[in-house]
Amino acid sequence: MKKDISIIFICLILGLFFSKAIFNSYNSKEILKASLNQEKIYLIQIGKFKNKKEMQLELESIDNYIYELKNKIYYAYAGITIRNLQKLENYFKKQGFAVYPKQINCNNLKFLDELNNYDNLLTNTNDDKTISDIQNQIINKYKEIVDVKRNTKK
Repeated sequence: MKKDISIIFICLILGLFFSKAIFNSYNSKEILKASLNQEKIYLIQIGKFKNKKEMQLELESIDNYIYELKNKIYYAYAGITIRNLQKLENYFKKQGFAVYPKQINCNNLKFLDELNNYDNLLTNTNDDKTISDIQNQIINKYKEIVDVKRNTKK
């Protein structure tokens, strides 16, 4: 009986030792650093649709967009920004779309760097063609860097 208790006690000590070693192997500084690098960005939703065909017909005038399917509803996004939400809302409203900004957290540093560069260009223009071109580039970068599996206009 004493021998069994000794074995159980040794197993508990070894279990604590190994669990502490595994726990310490996670670098909490790296986890904190990754969470601190998140930035809020805005996806500009320009419509929601019951089916893909309806979405494609309604968005024929938009050169580039992404969409997601949630609960059998297609949500289409044609703009992404950090600082130019009002400018993009006005731009897409002028194009005849109802606009619904969706705030998300992004921690992809490569995309955030690209988005900041394009957002700086967007800040310095009021030309509709330039705004459209910048948004096309941003959407392309989003597809390329962040979400290569996201549904896109075909």
